[in-house]
Amino acid sequence: MKPDILYPDTFCLDCLRKHFCRAMSLAKEFSYEEENEAFIIGDLECAILHCMDTLPELAKEIRDIRHKVQDGDLKSIDWQTIYKKIKEEIKKENSLTYSLK
Repeated sequence: MKPDILYPDTFCLDCLRKHFCRAMSLAKEFSYEEENEAFIIGDLECAILHCMDTLPELAKEIRDIRHKVQDGDLKSIDWQTIYKKIKEEIKKENSLTYSLK
C-alpha cells in the first residue's frame, strides 16, 4: 500500500463524516427512503470502514444503524447523536494537530 493514498479502509474522519452525512441525507429525503435504501446501506458501510480499526465503538454504533436501515426501521434512528460523536472526534483530531505545530 502506498502511504499517500486513501483506501476504503484507511482511517479518515473527513471520509467518515462525508459517508455518514450522505447516508443521513438520503434517509431523510422525503418519500424516497425505500428507493435510497441501498445507497444508505452502502454509505454507512463505507463510514464503518473508515473508522473500524481506530474507533471500534463508533463503528459498532454505525453498524447498528445500518442494521436498522436493513430492517426498515428508519424512524427509530438517532442520526444526530452519532453525527455529534463524529464531530467530537474531528475536534479532538484538530486540536491534536494544532497542538503539535
